[in-house]
Amino acid sequence: MSDIIYRIKWDQWIILAACANLENMFGFFWEEPKMTQRKMALQLYQMVKRDMLEVKKGKIVPKGEYAKIMSCIQDTKCMLLLEKRGRVDTKQGILYLGKAICVWVSKDKQAKRMLQVCLIDYNDWMEMLREEMYFPVFQSSCKEEWEKVECFPKKEQCSFYLAVKNAEQEKWEMAVLEQKGRLLLIEKMGEQIKQTTYKQGFLLEKLQKIEEEEIVCM
Repeated sequence: MSDIIYRIKWDQWIILAACANLENMFGFFWEEPKMTQRKMALQLYQMVKRDMLEVKKGKIVPKGEYAKIMSCIQDTKCMLLLEKRGRVDTKQGILYLGKAICVWVSKDKQAKRMLQVCLIDYNDWMEMLREEMYFPVFQSSCKEEWEKVECFPKKEQCSFYLAVKNAEQEKWEMAVLEQKGRLLLIEKMGEQIKQTTYKQGFLLEKLQKIEEEEIVCM
């Protein structure tokens, strides 16, 4: 992960996206900020003062690293929404996969309606997620035996959840669920749902297919 983490207020994130002309940006959802014209003007002034925005050819646009962040999101191949539930708290993160640089966005644990954003080299995104301990560590010597099941579990029931989306909102989902003392890996692609015994190495192998474009994200 990059050593530089940008802490950005949710309403500033919305303004950055608007100034970058990003119409669709999948990710966390909070209620849209209701700002008066005066509050909007003050927010824009503060963002210009903080070198988040600048005026170019009569338009207000993201500046510097903030422009790079928005450009990466605009050029993303696909988006990964991850969630890991623990006994104490829930970790959530969004990874926008770019051609060379990825953008990692997570909710700030110390402040409400605040995001933490950083840039990651494309080749390092899986290692970063491992370091952040998003993937359950469980290893098993069991052979993977897939079986069809009727329904995909609710996200709230899972210890790990992953959704991969592209611009058309097509989705490939995976989840890890504990059932009768064992961990199950459940996969949904289109209408087909399958489950097998969970192994971390197998999950990482499935994610590797995103890089190899076997799972089409464009």
